[in-house]
Amino acid sequence: MRIHLSGLIQDMHGSLGNLVASSWKGLHYWREKASLVTNPRTEAQAFMRNGLGVALSAYAGLPDVQKSLWEEYAQGQGRANEDESQEGSRGIIPPRSRTQSGINAYVGVNQCLKSAALALVAVPPFPVSIIGAESIVLAISGTPPNESYDVTITVDGIIPTGTWCRLWVQGKWAGSHGYITGFGEGTGTDNVTISFLGIRVGSNGHIDEVPFINLPGRRIAMQADFVDDTGARSPGSQILFATI
Repeated sequence: MRIHLSGLIQDMHGSLGNLVASSWKGLHYWREKASLVTNPRTEAQAFMRNGLGVALSAYAGLPDVQKSLWEEYAQGQGRANEDESQEGSRGIIPPRSRTQSGINAYVGVNQCLKSAALALVAVPPFPVSIIGAESIVLAISGTPPNESYDVTITVDGIIPTGTWCRLWVQGKWAGSHGYITGFGEGTGTDNVTISFLGIRVGSNGHIDEVPFINLPGRRIAMQADFVDDTGARSPGSQILFATI
């Protein structure tokens, strides 16, 4: 329902019963409240939410000179990967937003570090990729459901010590969730192997880690990227599909 405001009423906000007053590009309207809102509150969600609060508090305490460095760094970030097969709606790894502020960049870098259990940084990394997306190759070994999947991530070069590979996995069906399923630390060679035993599925506020043995014949997708101890992050690899 559209709302035409009069001279006596210039703005609308708040809720009335099951309706909420909203506006979009100057157009005022009422919308219904969501009938079902889920908030699974998984252990992984709690871990990352806590990290978000810590990062925001830490940024507030930075001196102005360091905040200026983050603002400068943010100007070179904030562009999603142009190849949508690698990142974004068609991939697993979320793209960088197209517009960033210094605090956005600070939180994004430090949330990446937290996901790999690395220490927060107060200064931004050099705005360069660690490893080009075209050089990251995934290969699978293992035969579920009798054993885990072993995914070997190989690059054209070496993976330095202090650089962590993050393996992202998502089931290609409704109710599955894209998430980081494992980490592998670089040791100066050209590859890292990560093993995992299951996938995260669920709905209506209840998410479980389900072993492969309970999901026979399902199709999954995998991607990998790298984050080093400065917070620098590589683009995502190509997507690898497999049937479990």
